Amino acid sequence: MLVETDTAKRNQLIKQAYEISIKDWAYIPLHQQALAWGVSKKVNLPQRADNLVMFHWATKQE
Repeated sequence: MLVETDTAKRNQLIKQAYEISIKDWAYIPLHQQALAWGVSKKVNLPQRADNLVMFHWATKQE
């Protein structure tokens, strides 16, 4: 599909690849990260998707 120049044919190849991967169970999630964060109304700290804590992003709520 990387060398196919016709958009319709390329999209069909991509669709077929997804169907094969779903049918054959090519992807099995093995781990789901559980997040445990303490919460306070006095502090706002954004939660990052990679679970890293950036304390310099913390702000005090008034």
